[in-house]
Amino acid sequence: MQAYDNIWKSVYALLAEQYSQTILQLWFSNLELIALNDHCVVLLTNSDIIAEIISSRFSSVVEQAFETTMGFEVQLVVLSNEHKDINREEIQQKCNQNIPIASFSIENSENQQQVRRTESDDVTNTTVGNDIIHSTATQQVRIENPSDVFTQPNKTTTESTDTNSVSAQPTADQTNAAFLSQNQPIQQTQPFDSAASSFSTDRPTTSFPLFEREHTAGNPTISTNGFGESPKKAVLSSEIDWSKDESLSFVEREYTFENFIVGNSNKFAYSACLAVADYPATNYNPLFLYGPSGIGKTHLLYAIRNRVRERKPQMSIVYVKGEEFANQLINAMHEETTEEFRNKYRKADILLIDDIHFIAGKPSTQEEFFNTFNALFEEQKQLIFTSDRPPKDIKTLEDRLRTRFEWGLIADIQPPDYELRIAILKSKAKIIHIDLSMDILVFLGDKLKGNIRQIEGAIKRLRAYQDLTNEEITLENTKEILSDVMSGPLPENVKIEKILSAVTKKYGVSLEELKGKKRSREIALARHIAIYIVRQMTEKSYPEIGKIFNRDHTTVLSSIEVIDKRMKEDVMVESEVNDLMREIASIS
Repeated sequence: MQAYDNIWKSVYALLAEQYSQTILQLWFSNLELIALNDHCVVLLTNSDIIAEIISSRFSSVVEQAFETTMGFEVQLVVLSNEHKDINREEIQQKCNQNIPIASFSIENSENQQQVRRTESDDVTNTTVGNDIIHSTATQQVRIENPSDVFTQPNKTTTESTDTNSVSAQPTADQTNAAFLSQNQPIQQTQPFDSAASSFSTDRPTTSFPLFEREHTAGNPTISTNGFGESPKKAVLSSEIDWSKDESLSFVEREYTFENFIVGNSNKFAYSACLAVADYPATNYNPLFLYGPSGIGKTHLLYAIRNRVRERKPQMSIVYVKGEEFANQLINAMHEETTEEFRNKYRKADILLIDDIHFIAGKPSTQEEFFNTFNALFEEQKQLIFTSDRPPKDIKTLEDRLRTRFEWGLIADIQPPDYELRIAILKSKAKIIHIDLSMDILVFLGDKLKGNIRQIEGAIKRLRAYQDLTNEEITLENTKEILSDVMSGPLPENVKIEKILSAVTKKYGVSLEELKGKKRSREIALARHIAIYIVRQMTEKSYPEIGKIFNRDHTTVLSSIEVIDKRMKEDVMVESEVNDLMREIASIS
């Protein structure tokens, strides 16, 4: 069957020219060529849903790839052995005898065949009657084990030197180099000290264009894919003493390029951020990322910061949210500490500001930021910003700032497409150790069309249900468990009174206690949650929320961070808060 392996590798290589790595890994990575002649080709998979999708969505392209490889027309048949045995010898005979293709899917009876498979590293032995058929099933062009493709670390996928074999997915370094090689050349001979980093300036050997293929990478031992889960093991260099960096929380340190899942909707922004992290202030300065909330912009900012800290620890990096930048400036002016404020930001080697649009409409803040921008840019320091809209659409933003944002590279990030949603679902399910069948993943990928946080919440809810009931997650109970999630996102701008009433009722505290100074555990928790929900379900700023609860904006920010951290670390807390928000949204 080695000939089949080589043919399938050639076909797979042609498919890789048309489809992203996300699509290839989801639908094609576990296919096996089991029969072929001058008029038909038969592929085998272990999933009914994959067989159905290949037949309905990709059959014409697969047939064309076989025709290009073989030189003659063929008709595609995709079979699944998920719920029935497949007699390969019988399938080959039917194919050779021109028996109608529809009959290929007939389930073989027990007295016709007995299939036994024993897998080793290289060979699968299939026993049909007394005959043993040898096939190198584990050497099929399976980029990775299908259950692991989204979280395996930079692993070479094929060792063959055959020109028809499919190239391995690029590492983060290779992707960065490929991105740079297709854009402006980098005039930098030694971007990093060898003592500080294992970075190599060698170009990758991958022969494919960056923007035609995506990749994912990660560490199977970490419990985060970069979209918010609490990790169990750090992925960054153990040589760095992170305990000395109080500016990074434990969760923030786990946002890396390796665990950011790449797809068509985010690959340009991902590659630009990776290039900036490795070559600060070289080509893309400033870098401006924009897109809806909850799709990975903050992840990329943290990934830049973590990568630079790992590879270039001597560099000064400052991260701040746009609203917090404005609040810090106000405090500095009141306390007459503007010099310290300016030193903090103007001595940075890399400045990252999340949600920069919050400074719009604030003249004094924009003036200070304008001067900070100029000071850093003139010193060739890297500036990176995120927003929910492009600079031209930020109302009340001064033209001089808008122009400066447009000096560099503007990259948008869009909500994940169908295949990327399934990839994220699969990755998150693996991370929190919940086994979801492909039909569940396909169903959720079709229904959950919001942001990454919605996808993350759905997976965590399924895991919580499984833990609490000890029931297996099926497609049927998935529809019931997530019925409210499928109904759409939460409405915004809910009245404050509704939120406060729901929280006081839920936690058995009075409105006076919620707004008062008592700090008992129960009252403090209720207050934190109330502040968090007000922030999530209204457009109130930190100072405005502070007035509601008789607190300053820094206390509000601290409360939000407390609940956000607990939700990321404890699925039960997340479920409780999300359920409460949905209850509030349903109140007429």
